[in-house]
Amino acid sequence: VGPSVGPRVSPSASHSVVPSVGPRVRAASRAAPAYEADLQLAACVRAQAPLRRVLARIAGRLVATNAWEPLSFARLSDWARERAGLSARSVYDLASVDAALARLPHVEAAFMAGEISWSKARLLCRVAEPADESRWVAFARRSPVQTLEREVRAVDRGSLEAGAHAEETDEDGALV
Repeated sequence: VGPSVGPRVSPSASHSVVPSVGPRVRAASRAAPAYEADLQLAACVRAQAPLRRVLARIAGRLVATNAWEPLSFARLSDWARERAGLSARSVYDLASVDAALARLPHVEAAFMAGEISWSKARLLCRVAEPADESRWVAFARRSPVQTLEREVRAVDRGSLEAGAHAEETDEDGALV
């Protein structure tokens, strides 16, 4: 490559060149790479939102048309495991989110804009209705996932916490 720029300092000499700093400055300098990694990871996750939405849309279409049958798979679970590397329950979950997002434009917009995560969007799809979705989205924006989970479980008629009985599913994870 090209010649190095600046004076060459041996590793043992570099310790004497670094000025003495307090513990807060040292802690902040150690935390800087963690903050940078956090910001980069969050940006990458937000960039995945359109791909997740497309995946949900495809799963919705696949489930609605039983598309695994013409492909010579007897069950969704067989197709999902072999072709997509997912469980049938995951595919049904994606299809359910697709159906909910189709009727919840504020949830979809917040998700696509990276304002709420996939986990939060999935939770909102369980309980939000067109009349109250703006309130749910505002709550999701300012709350950690764990807090949102508690609130959703408290009002989700299908959750055990709300008093529902466990739902029975078939081997593909579809409700019976």
